Amino acid sequence: MIPPNVAAPDVLDHMRQVGESIARAVRAAGLKQAVHLSSIGADQPAGTGPVVGLFHQEARLNAIAGLQVAHLRPAYFMENLLAHIGLIQHLGIMGSAMRPELVSPMVATKDIAAKAAELLDRGFAAGSVHYVLGPQNYTQQEVAQAIGVAIGRPELACVQFPYADARQGMIGAGLSESMAGLYDEMTRNMN
Repeated sequence: MIPPNVAAPDVLDHMRQVGESIARAVRAAGLKQAVHLSSIGADQPAGTGPVVGLFHQEARLNAIAGLQVAHLRPAYFMENLLAHIGLIQHLGIMGSAMRPELVSPMVATKDIAAKAAELLDRGFAAGSVHYVLGPQNYTQQEVAQAIGVAIGRPELACVQFPYADARQGMIGAGLSESMAGLYDEMTRNMN
């Protein structure tokens, strides 16, 4: 996987540099088999924010002669919801620029790891793509309700922020302008 760097001044360039380094290391080691952590949307060359970097990494890995690679394209990581803790604690809401009624798949990272292990055990075709979507799709509001019930705040709501406010909030939380812009692009297209 390409480890994320949300503070990189140019996130896609950072992903390119790391991705090229990974590809060089794979070639130098003569690696024969690998599972690559990619993402839903990595089949698209543009419009998916930071996932564009994974589109390019899949192509890099597919081009390595003798490497049998499987690409995992998981849904939104449930663990990413932890980013809402501060908003919940301080404002009593969950929020982002995402529409509260937007339905999307979500998956736990342990399920992604289990899928990777399964593929390595049973084998896979070179360049194959494997989606890991989770047990069901959820709206952001359903997520807020489930979290609210779990923490004793059943009234917890999901609030949609204007794009500009969400972007400023991300920058205020330490994300680079580049990453905030990529997340903004991804969210707009998801919405």
